[in-house]
Amino acid sequence: MSGVGAFAIFEIGMNHAGEIETLVKMVRPQVAVDHHRWSRCIWNSLPASRRLPTPRRKFLNGLEPGGAVVLNRDNSQFARLQQRANKLGISRIVSFGADKQSDARLLDVSLHAASLGRACQYSRAMT
Repeated sequence: MSGVGAFAIFEIGMNHAGEIETLVKMVRPQVAVDHHRWSRCIWNSLPASRRLPTPRRKFLNGLEPGGAVVLNRDNSQFARLQQRANKLGISRIVSFGADKQSDARLLDVSLHAASLGRACQYSRAMT
């Protein structure tokens, strides 16, 4: 990115096992956000062979020294992700969500959406 801009935002997803860790090492982020939000209707519309397990914690491996991680505190895996970040020496951990201990707290939300031609229902946190 040198010479192109002051900053960039990359969304990193995966189609194959191991893909996130490889992409994160290429991007070398200074801030990593794990929002972990799957629409249930999108997830359920995928064939079982495409429902790869979420590569928990792998996105933290390529974070630049001194970087920060932003985690969804409503995620059932928050404590594990926080522990992994601490093990990797990531000291800047910011949380968001409806949980009372979140650094950025969600107080109210109303979501209405359609995906793949079907109405979707969202919950605050997916496990």
